Amino acid sequence: MSLPKPSITVNVDATNPGQFFACCALLELASRLSASAEAWFTETQFHVANAPTDTITQFLEAGVLPVDDGDATQEGDDKSDSTVSKSTAVFLDAPFKLFLNWWREPEAVNARLKTWSAGQKVMDLFTGTTKHRKGKKGEKTTYSPSMRDHFRHVYEANPTDWLNATTVTDSPMPFCYDSRLCRKAALDGGHTSFGMLAFSPAIDVLVHVAFQRFRPRVIRPWVQNAFCTWRVPLGVSVAPAAVIGAVPHVVLEYYEFPIRRCDAAGKYKLFDHAQPSRRHHD
Repeated sequence: MSLPKPSITVNVDATNPGQFFACCALLELASRLSASAEAWFTETQFHVANAPTDTITQFLEAGVLPVDDGDATQEGDDKSDSTVSKSTAVFLDAPFKLFLNWWREPEAVNARLKTWSAGQKVMDLFTGTTKHRKGKKGEKTTYSPSMRDHFRHVYEANPTDWLNATTVTDSPMPFCYDSRLCRKAALDGGHTSFGMLAFSPAIDVLVHVAFQRFRPRVIRPWVQNAFCTWRVPLGVSVAPAAVIGAVPHVVLEYYEFPIRRCDAAGKYKLFDHAQPSRRHHD
């Protein structure tokens, strides 16, 4: 089969579930800029054809808005910071016009795909936070960068290998979809510290985009989740079925991975590394 010329090629380690689903997000974004976008995997790369080469740049510049769905602010929110619920839905504005609320859907909730704690806000991924505090010398305004800001810096510094590139951030905390964190995470008396651990901000942001349409096949919640890479060009309407192994003749490799709790209270979860499996042949 003759493959089309890729518009975008990304280096990918498919044993990192976060990298895999970040690639799925790239296809999602590209398809919203070009209806003919299609993508496929090789052993070490992900290719997107018929797509704008600046898809990621457009994503990093797109406006993002919280969506008021009528829910009250959750208990524990910092009222001085925002009245936005920590799990509020998000709208990615033109040119993508993508509504994100998968973490509210029963299927995703039952699949245990939400890794972050009650103290983290989804909007921190996209817009960061501005705080106003009054002091003796007047009001002080501070801005905490978003995960997308960190993604932008990594992308600009590593334009040819941005998905593998990592950084250390003080804020916001990682959402733990980069499975490299599972091996690096320091466990100490039930308390997990991520402050000095390098991870990919691109993964944390893009997985949130991917999960609106692309999700793993859940065999056993927490313990056993599966996904497939695919070897032929597929569009966004068919690729999600390939991900869960429903199109077996296009499968390149089948992987399984667990989601692990990494603190005694179970507030923080991590995507662990994936292992190749033969289950899709069963």
